[in-house]
Amino acid sequence: MRNPQSVIEFVNEIIVNMKNEETRHMYPADYLPLERENSELINERYRKYLVDWLAELHYKFRMWPETLFVAVGIIDKTLIRIPQFKRSELQTLGITALHIAGKYEEIYPPELT
Repeated sequence: MRNPQSVIEFVNEIIVNMKNEETRHMYPADYLPLERENSELINERYRKYLVDWLAELHYKFRMWPETLFVAVGIIDKTLIRIPQFKRSELQTLGITALHIAGKYEEIYPPELT
């Protein structure tokens, strides 16, 4: 039988790998437009309102914390891929992201009615 190697031997490699993964998955700093650029597009303020609203829904439906984190990740990734996303569709994006995240994270996700 082979001797298992201790994790301590690989600490430096683990840290380097974690830093590389963090860098690889970071969102661009400028993925949301500035407030004055275009009034129809989503900016940081509207994203904040959306996340606050989703947090209230998340609490109301007694969902796991991870569900909210996954939902916000889905929203951010959508806004990165679709930079011209309209503000009028933001609430639809939020509730859809929460529903998808609930399907992944919850044992009994809330049903759509």
